[in-house]
Amino acid sequence: MNNTVIEEIKERADIVNIVSRYVTLKRIGQNYRGLCPFHPEKTPSFFVNPTLGIFKCFGCDKGGDVIKFVQEIEHISFKEALEKLAKEVGVTLPKSSYQDSKLYKERKQIIKINQTFAKAFQKVLFSSAGKHALHYLTNQRKLSIDTIKTFQIGYSPSDWNFMTNLANKLEISLKTLQKTGLITDKNKSRFFNRVMFPIFDIKGNIVGFSGRTLSNQKDIAKYLNTPETLVFHKRKILYGIYHNKIEITRSKLAIITEGQIDVLSAYQNGLKNVVAPLGTALTALHLLAVKKLTKHIAFAYDNDQAGQKALIRSVAIALSLDLIPYVIKIPKTYKDLDEALKNNVPIQDLLAQKEEFFKHQFKHLATLTKEDYSLFEEQLNITLELIALANPIRQKIILEKLISKLQLPKDAIYEKFKEIKENKDLLKQYTNIIKQGATTSTQVGSRKDIPTGQNRAKQSQHNTNEPEVLPVLLDTLLSLLFKFPDLYFGVPQKHALLQLLKDNHKEYHTLLNTINLFWKNNLKKLKNIEPLTLDALHTYYIEHLQQEFNRSLTAQGVKDNKLFQRIALLPHISMLTFSETLSKDIIILTSRIIKILVSRRLNQLSQELDTTLPNKQRNILDQIDKLHKLLAKLDDIKNKQIFNQPFT
Repeated sequence: MNNTVIEEIKERADIVNIVSRYVTLKRIGQNYRGLCPFHPEKTPSFFVNPTLGIFKCFGCDKGGDVIKFVQEIEHISFKEALEKLAKEVGVTLPKSSYQDSKLYKERKQIIKINQTFAKAFQKVLFSSAGKHALHYLTNQRKLSIDTIKTFQIGYSPSDWNFMTNLANKLEISLKTLQKTGLITDKNKSRFFNRVMFPIFDIKGNIVGFSGRTLSNQKDIAKYLNTPETLVFHKRKILYGIYHNKIEITRSKLAIITEGQIDVLSAYQNGLKNVVAPLGTALTALHLLAVKKLTKHIAFAYDNDQAGQKALIRSVAIALSLDLIPYVIKIPKTYKDLDEALKNNVPIQDLLAQKEEFFKHQFKHLATLTKEDYSLFEEQLNITLELIALANPIRQKIILEKLISKLQLPKDAIYEKFKEIKENKDLLKQYTNIIKQGATTSTQVGSRKDIPTGQNRAKQSQHNTNEPEVLPVLLDTLLSLLFKFPDLYFGVPQKHALLQLLKDNHKEYHTLLNTINLFWKNNLKKLKNIEPLTLDALHTYYIEHLQQEFNRSLTAQGVKDNKLFQRIALLPHISMLTFSETLSKDIIILTSRIIKILVSRRLNQLSQELDTTLPNKQRNILDQIDKLHKLLAKLDDIKNKQIFNQPFT
């Protein structure tokens, strides 16, 4: 970026005016002073100097120019902060090659349309056509007009053609409108008679909508989200993250609840560090977004059984990401956070209920010892599994506290923990490799690149990491097919993959075929489970899959090579997948597995060429040709931009 342009932006931007949007400043001589937005404090130590155009906090030591301030406060990159300020002060930035790309323009276009339609939905809400929707929000949900306007809540009317008619007026093509997810592929409104909650990303862009139906029909989904688009990925975005990010950073605490109404109710009552997933279970991607703001996560889940199960699952993900989990106990007389606040439960009382998770869990275990020992044993195992996900130092501290507080036999607990930890350590290896992209640098070129002599020795040495990466790729693929079996039938080059697995990894070949047969026989029985939950998969699927897999292995005389006992890990591995689009996960994983297996086979064939008689070399060369054609086909798929998202 041109330094002259950057300096011009800094000169034009009024740092006092910009900082004042986030901090109440008071003039002290030539400087301005206020409470730091980056850490909690009672005595102001945050200063802004308008002459030098800089800020500095003497409490947390953060400081810099106006660009740095916007970057830190908005949690965006330097480039994004520069673009935001340039637009505000009227400076034109030179375009980058990415900004000229088709993908960039499409993303910007979708965001712009979403923002336009959000304004239109709110206009309808405050018109006669939205009278009943406004009544629902203000009377039933007890939301103030200020809250409604702050979060830009609106209403999509009972008109299937509302979206298309508005698009025609704005000269937006229906093909473009389909890309936003606002209309279906049949050009009908996706959100019919629904209160519209715009979904903001952390930068403040409206990337999608969540629509709450006002119909009483039981066959209509209560909430409907924008489908996956170029800008909207519900496994990644938390409702309220944009409006509450400053308070999350300042208080060093993010409160995660189950629904967007909880977020709105909390915000309206002055609790401005609450976020929620959008009708989906909390994912690692959600918590990675929060981790940029704070390491302290408090779960304020519903009091029902489903809420408590979700708590355990969420804590497991938080611990695997080295976050510090807490629990906020909602009084049992209330269903959720929203209901508690509506009944005037003071926020201070709720926050006073915040407990470090394991302290909360130890109290729960203590009550169970008196009531039901079998349930105590079950909950103790769950607690030990969660401890095994914490970092090694915390593991030791928490275990000692558990043994001390519940007066448990130390040797027995450590023995049980060691047994559990072996599987958890394996799971952590998957987490690390999946985070890193599970990549392999094995490259296979044309026939002339087949290694011989010294080159082959080097390549063989280079591939020493392959045994570590390949099982992770295979298990991750299996875990996704385990959780989303319908994707199995869309695996590219499936037959090539199965043949390569048959030649190289018979156990995986058998397991893939077992999954295929199992779902062909049972998919109809499970068609009403949508989405397929981990609980449903555990109770219905694990036993049947293990039985069928064991039967298949026995029939073929194949040793399970410890794969059998790892089947139980598959649903957990699927939780660790960090990609945004599952269909792309399958394509990318399959491609990488095939490339590794092809590389291995080509190395074997190249060695055979050196030792095989000339009259038999023709057959080997034909095999090499077939393998290269397979690689070319995969590269052709890649060139068509199916692989434009990395597996991270």
